[in-house]
Amino acid sequence: MGAKRKHRSYFYRRLFLLVILLVLIGGVATGVTLTQQNSSGQLSQGSWNKLYLLKTEHLATPIKGILDAIGTQNYNSLTNSCQQLSQDAANARTWPPLPDKLAAPYFSKLINSFGQIAVDCDGVTARLRAQESPQAAIKKMLAEMSFASQQMKDIISLI
Repeated sequence: MGAKRKHRSYFYRRLFLLVILLVLIGGVATGVTLTQQNSSGQLSQGSWNKLYLLKTEHLATPIKGILDAIGTQNYNSLTNSCQQLSQDAANARTWPPLPDKLAAPYFSKLINSFGQIAVDCDGVTARLRAQESPQAAIKKMLAEMSFASQQMKDIISLI
């Protein structure tokens, strides 16, 4: 029982780190004051931030829901959070690229990681519906969350 509780608290620490990173990106990125398009028609960093930054921060909400559902073994909630993350990641893929050329590839990889987490999460819920053990899929999904967290750190260091 103690190992399970310790394992759960480790996931919450990782989630907390991810949320903090998202908030930090918001704080750093909103410091940019340009708000117009450049000569190539691409959004300035400030305009991109105004249009998409809050949406980016909302990507952490289904991640928290996934971790909470795993921790409480509430698999209906897990299914809902997986579906929400899948929709949010698909929407994020339609956004214009991040104007910061150094951070843009990292941000793109981050959105792809969120999409992969959603796919793996759907795999977990499918195994649960089939009454199979989802532990391997959960482990893979959590590893991808850790990778996404590292990508957020990389973006912050670039900004």
